[in-house]
Amino acid sequence: MGSKAPARINRKTTVNCSDTIFVDDEMPEIHRGREYRFPFDQLGIGQCFIVKGMDRNVLGSYKRYAERALGRHFKTKRHKGGIGVWRVQ
Repeated sequence: MGSKAPARINRKTTVNCSDTIFVDDEMPEIHRGREYRFPFDQLGIGQCFIVKGMDRNVLGSYKRYAERALGRHFKTKRHKGGIGVWRVQ
């Protein structure tokens, strides 16, 4: 873990922003958010993926997180020896 405490800012010090800030247009785009363990973000409406060897309640937690983070709706159902997850909206 080893997190450090944030550095203290001396409020009396002034910084000339034009000397310290610059824009670099050649920097790669930063990926926002986290990568999902399951391909929720790749599903189109009506598509599904199947997860084997996981309890439906545990998968439901991942589903709810993805629904909130992506603004989409998913349904789960037992399917082909596993749990199927469909994007419905």
